[in-house]
Amino acid sequence: MFENLQPAPADKILALIGLYRADPRPG
Repeated sequence: MFENLQPAPADKILALIGLYRADPRPG
């Protein structure tokens, strides 16, 4: 529960970046 108050782990950030770059939409 407390872990949610901490910054997102690097692996999760990289995952979000991967999904963003994989998005077919421009920008």
